[in-house]
Order: sequence, then structure tokens, then C-alpha cells
Amino acid sequence: MERDIGLFQEFDNSNSSEVILFFYTWDTPAITLGKIQKQKPDVIQKASRLGLPYYVRPTGGRAVLHGGDICYTFIAPQSHKEFGGPLKLSFKKTNQFIKKIINQVLNYEILDATYNTPNPSYNCFSSTVTNEGIIYSENKLHKIIGSAQAMARRSFIQQGSIQLNNLNIDSDFFIENKSLGQITGINYDLKNLSELLNEISSKYLYTHNC
Repeated sequence: MERDIGLFQEFDNSNSSEVILFFYTWDTPAITLGKIQKQKPDVIQKASRLGLPYYVRPTGGRAVLHGGDICYTFIAPQSHKEFGGPLKLSFKKTNQFIKKIINQVLNYEILDATYNTPNPSYNCFSSTVTNEGIIYSENKLHKIIGSAQAMARRSFIQQGSIQLNNLNIDSDFFIENKSLGQITGINYDLKNLSELLNEISSKYLYTHNC
């Protein structure tokens, strides 16, 4: 998270008009909290009981369990012609771009959530926000991509988690939603997929940045 915070601050203090996007995986399981959730001691206690490190994101949202997912960080000017605009609009456009790349790599159609599904849980994947990534399986909605955004003086950062593989973590806090792998029966190679996502996204963004 320190890397993302540093990149965001540096970008916001620059005059860059290009987009930064990278996908990555976690070497060991961990939990991240939205910047407001750092005031939630019960969430931190859950992480401690599980023996997992926790980090606070510069974006909002709720707690995310990492280790079976691929994450992304997206930074761009608010004035960017393809991705910029007010928060809700840039959130929508960025999510659609991310899903386009992911669907191409996975050869699977992850859809746009068309409405919010409120839930008091502190787990990000227990509810959806409009334009996040979902699929339907056995007549049930499953959130696959969770995202959150924050804005600064001239730019914005969006972070997201793509839940692909299941982790054998003994906690009812993270069993409210299935990963894509649990639904498809595929154990995804996260490292190779993240490298492929970076390769394909760089080709797309070369056009957007020119």
C-alpha cells in the first residue's frame, strides 16, 4: 500500500497526463482495509485472530482478503478524456476498462453490477456497488471484482481485487461470496495471469496515452 500511496502522491504533484495501471498478486495472505475502516477495531481484531497482516488502502471500501486474488492499481488525471470526470463517472469508465481486459484474458464474461446491494458486513465482497464486476451462477449473484476510488487535487486512484481462487482461511468473515474458481472449477495461475494482464493492458493504454 505504501507503493500505491507514494505513486499517487507523486502523480498528483506532477503534470503527467498518462495513465498508470498495473496488476499484481500477493506472496502471502493479507487483509486490506478501506481508509475509513482503520477506525474499526473489530475488523483489525479479526485480522489479528487469523494471524494475517493488515494494511490500510488510500481508497475507501471495506475489508478485502488477499492471496487468492489479482489486484490492480489505476491512476489517472481527473481530466483524462477516456477515464476522467466526476467520481461516479470515472469509477464507471475505469471499471468497464478493467473488465474488458479481464474478460479477454479469462475468456469469461464478468458483468457490470447495475445497482447497489447494501450489506452491513465489513467484508467488501458481501455486497456490490454499481459498476463493480459480478457473475450469476445457480440464480445467485456473485461479486468477483471489488473496487474503490479516491480523488486528490488533479488525479484519482482506483484499486481493485479480482477474486479468482479460494483461500482455506477459517473465518466466517470471508465465506459470504464465492471466488470465480469455486464457480468454474478452475485453479487459476495468478502469477501468469497478472503478467498477461499487464502485457495486454499496456498495449491498450499505449493508444490511450498517445
